[in-house]
Amino acid sequence: MTPPDMAVRPVGTLPAAVLDALLHAGVRLDPAASLGVVWYEHPAARTCFQRPDLPSVVAFVADDEQEVNALADGAVDALRTSTPALASRLFTIARVDRQWQIRLEAQLSEEHRIESELQSTRDLLSRLIDTTPCPVMAVGPGGDLLVFNRAAEAVLGYEIDWAQQHLKVNDVYVESGDARRILSAIRASPRRMVRGLRTRLRTRRGDTLEVSLNAAEVYGADGLPVATIGVFPDTRSRDDLSRRLDSTATQMLRLEAENAAVSASLAEVHYLNQPLNTSMLTIEMLMLQEGLPSATLARLERIYKQLEKLAEKVSDLTTKHHRTLGGHRLLGAISAPMDSEPPSQEDPS
Repeated sequence: MTPPDMAVRPVGTLPAAVLDALLHAGVRLDPAASLGVVWYEHPAARTCFQRPDLPSVVAFVADDEQEVNALADGAVDALRTSTPALASRLFTIARVDRQWQIRLEAQLSEEHRIESELQSTRDLLSRLIDTTPCPVMAVGPGGDLLVFNRAAEAVLGYEIDWAQQHLKVNDVYVESGDARRILSAIRASPRRMVRGLRTRLRTRRGDTLEVSLNAAEVYGADGLPVATIGVFPDTRSRDDLSRRLDSTATQMLRLEAENAAVSASLAEVHYLNQPLNTSMLTIEMLMLQEGLPSATLARLERIYKQLEKLAEKVSDLTTKHHRTLGGHRLLGAISAPMDSEPPSQEDPS
């Protein structure tokens, strides 16, 4: 029984024997047919099997050797003009080839869809890595930097493209054995992941940066490691703030000690003021007595002047005392000189 409406597309010139065999089998020639036929001895035959602009091609051969060669060259089948039930054979070949074409198109469509999803995932991960505030580095099995995000660029000072082309993982660590130590710690962990591992990195300027590293190893579908990822927070601002706080605390402790010394000095000055006033008042009363010898009166006057000078110094100490953010400060004899001093006040007495 002849398959209904069986047609083939001639590729190149077909000899009369092939045309007669096709005509006798009821197979018509159609330039738009999905299955092509070619005479293998034709010069264009060996190049037509792999041409993407041609359909699948069946080769007509003259002997067994040509049959083997045609199949090796890419023909979907090799027939002879004497093949029985030629139309049915061609119909089966066309149907099977069409099924394979449909499956191939479906597979290519699925591969394209998967590739598109992978590309979208890569773009998402790339943007996510680039926008994260933490420096991120990924290292391949050979030590090459596969990922080096913008935060790592800002912290370590290496340009992204330059780092991926020239840097090795050992160039980043201060200690050459740290990369191997970290990888050993990862593989010793049940989840192949470590957190808070202290290590030191080297910036492009040669500075040393101590970091707390989170790292993990990534494996491929075959179970072999493909990369090691390391993430560490950028603590430069926090470390700088901590240093400034430590410096401020040290200054506050020093000012508190100075304040205690000033307070003690002021207390001593206060205790000195009362007996000084009493002594001056006593001398004044003595000087008012009548009949004192002139030598005694002169001596009392000298003593009074000395006490008066001492009283002025005490007054200066008390009037030059003021408060600062650190507490009490004394100018002159009690403390180091300041940039400016308040004017001295005369003792009202």
